Amino acid sequence: MNHWYHKEPREYYKRCVEMFGKPTAESNKKGGFAFWKTKGLFHEHILRDEYVKHCVPRPHYDYFYSSIKYHVPKTKVMDVLKISGSLNYDGLKKLLTARCGGIGANYATIYLAMMVSDGKMTIEEIKKNDIYPKMISNELMTRREMVKKMKEMKKKNNKKYKKALKEPFASYAYNKCYTRKMRGGKKKKTRKIVKKKTIKKRGGTRVKSLQKYAIDSMYQMYKKNPKEFYKILKEQNYPDNIIKQINERFNLNLSASSIQKMYEKKIKKEEEKKLAINTEIIPDKSNDSENYAEIWNSNHEKPKWIKVECDECSNFQWFLSNESLWPVYIYNRFGCEYWNDIETHSGKDLVLCDNCIHDSDVIISCKGCGEYYEPHSEQTMDNVIQDPESNDFYCENCFEEKARETIPYNLIGDYVRDSYRASYDDTFTFPWEKYENEDSDSDDSEYEQPIISYQDTRDLRGGKKNKTIKLRKVKIGKGLKNTRNEDCSKRDSTSCCPHMQPDEKGRYRATNEKSILHYKGKKYELHTCCLMCSDAMRALSKQDPEKFASTYIVSFMKNGNMIAKNAHTKKPVQLLKLVQ
Repeated sequence: MNHWYHKEPREYYKRCVEMFGKPTAESNKKGGFAFWKTKGLFHEHILRDEYVKHCVPRPHYDYFYSSIKYHVPKTKVMDVLKISGSLNYDGLKKLLTARCGGIGANYATIYLAMMVSDGKMTIEEIKKNDIYPKMISNELMTRREMVKKMKEMKKKNNKKYKKALKEPFASYAYNKCYTRKMRGGKKKKTRKIVKKKTIKKRGGTRVKSLQKYAIDSMYQMYKKNPKEFYKILKEQNYPDNIIKQINERFNLNLSASSIQKMYEKKIKKEEEKKLAINTEIIPDKSNDSENYAEIWNSNHEKPKWIKVECDECSNFQWFLSNESLWPVYIYNRFGCEYWNDIETHSGKDLVLCDNCIHDSDVIISCKGCGEYYEPHSEQTMDNVIQDPESNDFYCENCFEEKARETIPYNLIGDYVRDSYRASYDDTFTFPWEKYENEDSDSDDSEYEQPIISYQDTRDLRGGKKNKTIKLRKVKIGKGLKNTRNEDCSKRDSTSCCPHMQPDEKGRYRATNEKSILHYKGKKYELHTCCLMCSDAMRALSKQDPEKFASTYIVSFMKNGNMIAKNAHTKKPVQLLKLVQ
């Protein structure tokens, strides 16, 4: 986007392409945009060539929009909008949209909006406890935990408000669609088109085919008042032979009435329960069990029979549930771990049994973030890598993050490429010797720290101690903890933010964002808890390099890497790699 006016959106465009691929639509001109239509948690993303100033929760600029399909009840709309001025709700599209300087802050903003919408949190609690900035900096929960909860809330919301999501009006503005009035002030009458059922004429008498009629729904009318039911059939000119057939069907055949009689006593005594795996309600009779469940559910508000079936194999299980949505029932009532209701990376919903969820030929899950992928698909080959050491599967980002813990920095790129090739090319042998021969004792994140000691050289007349200086190797951030309770020396000493103040427990903010810092003509890889911290550090290094050095820099290593200290505690917490 070389024709965009603002620098920050232009730089963030590259990051968006890495996350979402090529845009669905784009405009490469001043004031242009890039639009991504996505599947899964988010409905769409829009990056605009704009720079909207925003001072909450800290001064920053907005230009990136993220939207999620979510129904907000009309009583909660105003409370949701009070969370931030960058939050918007489209009542017609049913889209909840956050605008910020990056996707990290949008996650936090929309998560709080969903919590308020569902009544799990109030706007007063958010303001009083200063929750908004803490969510952005991932102090209260990690990004992975947040995404997992957001997916669960979205799925439950979309099922609960399935009908409301399709309504062509905003519930907070109107209760129903507008009806046009005629000149006289009276409402225009609308004709309802009713699809008539197939009727054959025989000698001027209407004859109804019993096979085309919903016999179980007729039974509900019959059960309330049998005499009135037959009276209605005669008034509608049903012949006596058809009425006789219906009567015989109710009393003799294996239909609604017969099943009802056979199991009436059992139905009245049943309470909430689950049957064993692959066990029918009526033993060894699948069709009769489904008919039985249908009759039960039509005559009882609670509990209801729910059949859970695996999408990949023939396993099933029956539940007698007080909840209408089976995942809620299984997880909340029984804590059952045999069934898994998942959403794949491509946005496909699957119900899998415990056998299939652990079968890599059916589904693949990232060991790091837990994202699910369908095996042998293009998306899997583009995103998933099999660890050559443990044979576990990882998405590309998690695998690179894991490699940072054990592989030298200068070999990480080669290690990822070789692992990817070994995952899909059977003829390729992974070059273990390339990575085993490296000196494991040398660590780029270690630096020499001076230790001052004193040598006692006083004679009998007294005198001063002579000061000697020794050097020892210290790992950057060793012994310091971040908000995820990780050591700051983790991931090549990039797990703690050098800008944000530690929390009340003295823990440094865990890093989530990666950006490029420009300092005196050189580029460094900077890791921060949020993009706002990154923007503040990059702005200071550009405007006042001397103040930046006194605030953040400890020293430089022989290979050019920068050792950064926390701006508040002055302790070394991060190693900024020099970007060649």
